[in-house]
Amino acid sequence: RVALALAARRPDLVRAAAVVATPAPHEDVPWIPEEHIALIEQLKGDPGSATAALTQVFAEMAAAPAAAAVEMVGAGPADEAALAADPSRGARLEAMLAEAFAQGAVGMAADIVSYTVVPWGFDPIAAEAPTTAFYGDGDVMISPAHGEWYASRVAGAELRVVPDSGHLVALTAWADILAAVV
Repeated sequence: RVALALAARRPDLVRAAAVVATPAPHEDVPWIPEEHIALIEQLKGDPGSATAALTQVFAEMAAAPAAAAVEMVGAGPADEAALAADPSRGARLEAMLAEAFAQGAVGMAADIVSYTVVPWGFDPIAAEAPTTAFYGDGDVMISPAHGEWYASRVAGAELRVVPDSGHLVALTAWADILAAVV
């Protein structure tokens, strides 16, 4: 989504973009668990305090060992298979998540706010760079329906649903993702 925002605002800087397992707006493609909807709606009433509020909500998760976060992002059978197929993937993912949470939950909180609480600040229709959307057919968190949403809004965008892949599609289709933007 960030790459699409750059493509929309500064097309001179973007040759191609990839959208990888990225959620569409919940209003168009539901993905937020029902138990969190009330909090998101409440935060929309005071977006200035939303990041701080969500930072507190996710503080315990950010303090947990990185292995626990790996289990959260690799939540389905396809992700479990991808991690089991190459043990170094889990270690690399743990290292990435440890860095992501090095300053606590503020980064994750700000990301969620930018997706769900405040307007995106750009219209995907304005992104003119060749765009490829990559989604795993076994993603139990962000289904290929999200990729269909992006493909229907970005002119000429292509949706690639990766067989036998889950939310960690970047681990299993990295070469294809890089080839799409080079």
